[in-house]
Amino acid sequence: MRCPIGRRIRQPPLCRTRLLQRSIAAALLCRLRGSWPTWCTGVRTSPFAAHAWIEADGRAIGEPYPDGHYAPMLSVPPVARVMSTNA
Repeated sequence: MRCPIGRRIRQPPLCRTRLLQRSIAAALLCRLRGSWPTWCTGVRTSPFAAHAWIEADGRAIGEPYPDGHYAPMLSVPPVARVMSTNA
């Protein structure tokens, strides 16, 4: 899966207090365009830092950190849609 806005959210860098809002906005924009990324929040311990990001196919989108830099604490994956057979 590829998020169509992945390249756009890398620039310009935002201050850390806005990362949660950026990750939610990016996930919503992807969903509006038909892609369903996984929204994640996580932490690292040394030094402590919290972070929020979106993933596609298990890889972070538009992040300067390598995979595994933050330990995921909460992930919201795409919801499988079931087609109704009721007419």
